[in-house]
Amino acid sequence: MKTKQSLYDFIDKKVGDQRTELNIQLDALITDHITPILDNWVKTEHLEIQAQNFADSLGLALETYQIVGGWKRQQIIAQINSYVIAIGRQIRDDVFEDMRNCVSSNRHATFHYEPLDNARDHLCSAALPIRKKLDDLKKLQTELRNVISKEHNGEKAYKALIALGVDMRDYEGSNANLPAITKLSVDPCLINGNCG
Repeated sequence: MKTKQSLYDFIDKKVGDQRTELNIQLDALITDHITPILDNWVKTEHLEIQAQNFADSLGLALETYQIVGGWKRQQIIAQINSYVIAIGRQIRDDVFEDMRNCVSSNRHATFHYEPLDNARDHLCSAALPIRKKLDDLKKLQTELRNVISKEHNGEKAYKALIALGVDMRDYEGSNANLPAITKLSVDPCLINGNCG
């Protein structure tokens, strides 16, 4: 049964799948370009060692002098240790997110590090086709949802989408009479007699 809601869901899923694929491509483009820069720039091992030494010293002091209760002491040390191991990773993650925001919106924030600023400029240009596809997907989704909404019923909307060139091969429609089954444990070809 073809319903307008099942068609909306189908279009939204197809657009979402394409958007996910394009975002994966964008992330790979950014990662490939900035990883060598970050490998050369982010040198935080000495900070991590100092932070670890501080955590160890603080843990010893808290234990020796019983400044706080056992559970609180463990919580403080665990918190410090979580920061210790994350310094370099956090810098990398923050730079990646900032770069992704710049590239995806073609915004020119300054990184205050010339190789990253140059990378931003290069990536903004290189990502232009991906950004255009993402913008076009958003526009197409709106237009296709409008086509569905203007039709009298799901059957007519389905035919209109086909007439516009939308690949509907994966469309399954909806069946209000059957319970939703996500997966069968045995291939139904056994009852169809065509298992081969």
